[in-house]
Amino acid sequence: MWEIERELARGERVYVVLQPNQSKIHEPIRVTEDKPNADANEVIFPGRYKYKGELEKKHYVEYDIERIDNYEEQYQLSDNKRAIVTVKIAPWGQKAIVGMEEE
Repeated sequence: MWEIERELARGERVYVVLQPNQSKIHEPIRVTEDKPNADANEVIFPGRYKYKGELEKKHYVEYDIERIDNYEEQYQLSDNKRAIVTVKIAPWGQKAIVGMEEE
């Protein structure tokens, strides 16, 4: 999935390619340094490299949607629960959360 061979500095741009699973929820299938071409059913989600966890050997990426102001007023979610988040991405890269529900 991680197609970047060099070490990245925090904040460097990366591109996460998402593909729908059987439930039509998009999941990451690869991460690249250069903007890739996408198939018709894929979505390219830009992000910024955060760090690599040494113990779990995972890379972490920020998507600029992690912080949601006043989410308690907009969405009824329980603490420490996973959520399915619906995001719109404009052609120029601007992102907006348009829906959220507990998984």
